[in-house]
Amino acid sequence: MSKLILFGTTALEYYAHVLSRPANAIALGATDDPSTLAALAPLASGTAHIGACFPHLTAPYHVTVFSERERRQKVARCHVAPRSLRAAPFFPIAHGIYAPSPELALLESSRGRAIPEVAYEGALLCGTFALSENGGAARPAPLATIKHLEQATRMYADVPGRKTLRAALPWILPATASPREAALALALTLPTCWGGCGLPQPRINYRIDISARGKNLAQRRYYMADLCWPDRRIAVEYDSDEFHLSSHQHYLDTMKRTTLEEMGYRVITVTRQQLSAPSEFEKVAVVVAKALRRPLRIRTQDFHARQRALWRTLRLSFAVSEPDERTFSSSPEIAHSPQGTKPVF
Repeated sequence: MSKLILFGTTALEYYAHVLSRPANAIALGATDDPSTLAALAPLASGTAHIGACFPHLTAPYHVTVFSERERRQKVARCHVAPRSLRAAPFFPIAHGIYAPSPELALLESSRGRAIPEVAYEGALLCGTFALSENGGAARPAPLATIKHLEQATRMYADVPGRKTLRAALPWILPATASPREAALALALTLPTCWGGCGLPQPRINYRIDISARGKNLAQRRYYMADLCWPDRRIAVEYDSDEFHLSSHQHYLDTMKRTTLEEMGYRVITVTRQQLSAPSEFEKVAVVVAKALRRPLRIRTQDFHARQRALWRTLRLSFAVSEPDERTFSSSPEIAHSPQGTKPVF
């Protein structure tokens, strides 16, 4: 059976479900021997092996090859590796199957994608969770860091997608603890030209030590705020249906909010329903912006269409009944510009 190297989007799908970064990498392309490189071409038996080992991956699989000749194979979507990948490390993840590093996988998949989508995928790699059959599992450490991603854009400068990833780097927020938490942060902070609200970036899962004022209420030494602007003492908490169903968890959440408010924090809660519908999210965004003393300024043409596109990118559902022409300008708390104003970044 030939060796197969997962490429880009397929590799990202694999990494979405793993708890830790793989080890013991080797440089599979560090040779000029045609027979060795030909052994990296996909065969039907090899792609069937991928499906057997990783049934959650979406076919047709994207794989890396090292010559145009191997690209002709029809059993997978083949991508010819640029020269810099000859020395790149590839990690064994199953017998005969290899994956690029998480940061290289994101770099490979960035070609032709919108910056918000790359920023979202980057947040998932830099997050502290993995997907599982039961919803999610905590990772002991993120698979990648912003530093890793930036280094990849310099090490593999000939990989298409480099410019897109570099443009997305300032918007990738690390340490998110769930896909929806990452989506919430991006929906609040991405520029309005991409459908976001353009608010200042928060600290994600920020540790707040319990002060003397909160010690009589708190049952622990610190709390982690989902999104936090420490200088404004604003915390945004996302209530996920998946993790907040039990009465005990509801009690713990209530104590957390009460303690933080006693310590002088303004705590704003966002529910799954509010995040799923742009019209409901508008109300949340107004509250957060007002608390931050940063009124929303929507100066982008077709903002509503861009917002809906962002919701699809962030894999957020929205109500079918959402009116097509609704805009943020319906709220008196939001400054807006007349039709025809150019987008402002």
